[in-house]
Amino acid sequence: MIRNAQKEDKENITKNGIISSEFIEHKKQILSIASRNYISKLMEFEIPRINDDIAIQAFIEEKMEHMQGVVYLQKGCCKGYLLYQLWEEDNILHCNIPIWGYGAEGEDRTKIVSLLFQELAGQLVNGKVVSFSVHIYAQDLEIQRLFSYMEFGIQAETGVRLLQKNDINKEYCIRKIEVSEIGKRWSEIWALLSKLIMHLKESPIFYPGNEFTEDVYKEFFEDEDTNVFIAEENGRIIGVIETNPERNEFIFGKEESANVGEAFVLPEYRGTKLAESLLFYAENELLMKQCSYEWVEHGTANPNARGFWNKYFSTYEYEFVRCIGGI
Repeated sequence: MIRNAQKEDKENITKNGIISSEFIEHKKQILSIASRNYISKLMEFEIPRINDDIAIQAFIEEKMEHMQGVVYLQKGCCKGYLLYQLWEEDNILHCNIPIWGYGAEGEDRTKIVSLLFQELAGQLVNGKVVSFSVHIYAQDLEIQRLFSYMEFGIQAETGVRLLQKNDINKEYCIRKIEVSEIGKRWSEIWALLSKLIMHLKESPIFYPGNEFTEDVYKEFFEDEDTNVFIAEENGRIIGVIETNPERNEFIFGKEESANVGEAFVLPEYRGTKLAESLLFYAENELLMKQCSYEWVEHGTANPNARGFWNKYFSTYEYEFVRCIGGI
């Protein structure tokens, strides 16, 4: 006889428990699970973290005010939860579960999270197209495996780095470019960024990048909070990178941190450590501004990005995604 293993698993684990959308009244237990998850999963990182339970819980509690959620209860006690945000765009319902938005305790933690997602997806996928995004600690292999089994794929990762003074390769002229010069040399800069966008559309990435318009990039690069650095050879721009003050308070707490991205060098200069020199120059500038930490988010389908960023940054988070059609 063929048995329904999935049904039996659900019956075994839910015989003494229920799933509820009334998560606010269990906020204290949710925060307790979330803070223990945070500390255990980030223990190996040489970063400040929010080491105080009260501070961690205060951070998450503030975010929870804008979330929806489902909880798994046993005898009225919360044993697991999923917190999420919903929004609609282009007739697609988006559901985002942040890295602190999932948690469960005990030997059955993966089954609890599985049941919670099953309940959530059952509520949302009801004739609609739903795009799910679940952020998972890089050290949480059990939950990563679970969502892989549920046909999710990794789309992006986020890494962190402790800044330190580095020597710069003097072979190339690397410098910060001011806003006024960005405007004058925009055609050169956009030529490099266009190559980056085209690279993302090629195999094996195949990212359409429709949001990467020239107007969007120009506005971002000319923003007074964006620091743009270029590498030149014989007066020609051959590489670019930027930093911006977007902080990562969940990881770095009150310590000063910055975001880095848009690193690109012309193909003929790859393998010359030009990109490394651009990164080190940008970091030295951040150090002079009393910034101690840096973070980056990049797509995992891009082998060049993985090879470069993962050489210098430690991954603490993966973004798993799945789009489910209107079934």
